[in-house]
Amino acid sequence: MTTINLSFIPGLAAVIKLIIGMEDKMMPANLHYESPNLDIPGLVDGRLQVVTDRTPLHGGLIGVNCFGFGGSNVHTILKPNVDSKTECNDSSKRLFLYSSRTEDGVNKVLSSVEEQSKNINLHALLNESRNSDNLYRGYTVLNTENNVREVQVSNDCIAVL
Repeated sequence: MTTINLSFIPGLAAVIKLIIGMEDKMMPANLHYESPNLDIPGLVDGRLQVVTDRTPLHGGLIGVNCFGFGGSNVHTILKPNVDSKTECNDSSKRLFLYSSRTEDGVNKVLSSVEEQSKNINLHALLNESRNSDNLYRGYTVLNTENNVREVQVSNDCIAVL
């Protein structure tokens, strides 16, 4: 039986919470906070403040410090993405390719891309995650009057079946 040390999970959760807050531009409140630790002068005298209510984020650098019981500590500084432009006004036709382990996986991604046909950042992200070794592959032509889409089994993978 393999034993896994999961003491890093609280730090990972703190980073995820911060990233979600950055996307929402609101910092979620900390749960179960009642009073400051008297051994931390910054909390007692008000120089530091614990977020107890949902609070607007105004950008800038944000630090995460999480101290695990097992000694796994997480310290990081994150900066929000200020490029809020997610759509392009260019509605020219574009070919979008994708591959997945299942036919359903390809169809779900192609449907999502068709629904967000002008979101070039999404297209770029999905294009980077594309893997030509997958069993199913497909394409769609975006920004057309007719829905052009095809999904098929990769010829390269048929011999392996």
